[in-house]
Amino acid sequence: MTLFEASNLTKRFKKLIALDGVSFKLERGRTLGVLGDSGSGKSTLAKTVVGLLKPDGGCVRYHGTIRPQIIFQQPFSSLNPRWTVGDILKEPFLIRRQWYQVDLVNLVNQVNLSPAYLTRYPRHLSGGECQRVAIARALALEPELLVCDEPVASLDVLSQVLVLDLLLKLQAEKGVSLIFISHDPRAVRRMSDEVMVLKGGKVV
Repeated sequence: MTLFEASNLTKRFKKLIALDGVSFKLERGRTLGVLGDSGSGKSTLAKTVVGLLKPDGGCVRYHGTIRPQIIFQQPFSSLNPRWTVGDILKEPFLIRRQWYQVDLVNLVNQVNLSPAYLTRYPRHLSGGECQRVAIARALALEPELLVCDEPVASLDVLSQVLVLDLLLKLQAEKGVSLIFISHDPRAVRRMSDEVMVLKGGKVV
């Protein structure tokens, strides 16, 4: 069953064409890998899918009411350095005024971190641990779609393996659909049911 589809997406930044007629579908519980070099339009696509950017043309269509979430490439810069891990994980609930539903211990357990991490600050964590916190935050509101924008590009090899294994485990347990974006063919091959290659904003 189709969860999401994009039709003829276009996006320009002044004279730069970041997306040029991109169309694709994603089935529930499956992973679409998006492969491309720097400047191919991958991150623009990620932000457009979750609504952080508005396309200049084309449309994004969700089948049913779903909450897409995004995991960014840089784990340190995606977390507020003045907040503890606990505060970071509370934020999605507070924004939606669902603070009464918070189960922080369960959230950190899902990403293989102990409850002791809830009182720590991002500066006390490794890159891989920060990325796991970012994944926990993305899972907080139980999304049906996770957009992973180069989620392991800035991590060391061991942390990359741990994060990729975690994403596969969470997908198997929760049935979440993934858009997995990377410049690394090996990571895309490992994670994806099907692959879309971008070059110069076009699907090639």
